Formats: sequence, structure tokens, C-alpha cells
Amino acid sequence: MVRAGVELAFEAMTASGIIDESAYYESLHELPLIANTIARKRLYEMNVVISDTAEYGNYLFANVATPLLREKFMPSVGTDVIGKGLGETSNQVD
Repeated sequence: MVRAGVELAFEAMTASGIIDESAYYESLHELPLIANTIARKRLYEMNVVISDTAEYGNYLFANVATPLLREKFMPSVGTDVIGKGLGETSNQVD
């Protein structure tokens, strides 16, 4: 799911005219900072601690990403895939 989010963010940014290098940095290298903020402050408080520019971008992106995820991505994800791997004892990456 994280990989799909990074890919979707990269594709959305490059489609809007952001150069590949900047889109790569923003979509992948910022991920640990975002994950740590969510872990410490929880998702509902994240907009309080991020910059005004990032908050505005979040609102703009959410209006594009939510319909894409709801209408195009999630219908193709089967219920047999959701939650798969939660019983794994290993935390190794592919």
C-alpha cells in the first residue's frame, strides 16, 4: 500500500509538470518524515504540525487522490489481498 501511494504521488506530480527528480524526492525521501509525524502526532493532528504550504498541498492532493483511490485503485484490490501478510512473523522486505 505504501509503494502504491509513493507511485501514485510520483505519477501525479510528474503529470502536473514537476520534474522527475523533484517528484522522486518529494514522493519517496519525504516518506520517513511523514511516517514519523503520523506516528507521533496521529493522522488527524498532522495538518496542525506541518507547514501551511504542505497543508494546502495536502488539501489539493486529497481532492485528486481520494477519487482516484476510491474509483480506480480499490475496486481492483480483492478482499483476499487486504490484510494479507499480517500473520507473518518475519518483517523482511521482499
